[in-house]
Order: sequence, then C-alpha cells, then structure tokens
Amino acid sequence: MLGVSVGRCILHEEASWDFTSRELTYYLHPETEEILHKWENPFTGETVTVMHVANNPVNGYLKANFPLK
Repeated sequence: MLGVSVGRCILHEEASWDFTSRELTYYLHPETEEILHKWENPFTGETVTVMHVANNPVNGYLKANFPLK
C-alpha cells in the first residue's frame, strides 16, 4: 500500500481551527510496486477489480482546552 494524506488547519477563532484534508491510498504489487488494477484471490481463484481509496474531504474541528500564548 502507498498512502498519502495532506491536511491544513485554518484558524477559526481564538484557540480553535477548522481542519481539512484529502487522503489517497493505492494498492501496489508486492514485488514490482506497480499500482494494481486487478487482483487474483488465491483462495477462490477469482479475479477482482481493485478499489483504491480516495477520501475527500476529511474534515474536523479542533479546539484547545487550555489557553494558548
């Protein structure tokens, strides 16, 4: 697997931030490290399409429970 996440915190008000990010995960061939598009299940012999992960957006709200100086 190869995963990448890029995030950013944007000041919302004093001691709180809006958090936003994007995440990508690719499944790779274990020997060549090429991105897989199909995979053969060794238990069933079935060939299936590989579904990579693209989480867009991943958001949140962060607030400090203590004073920031």
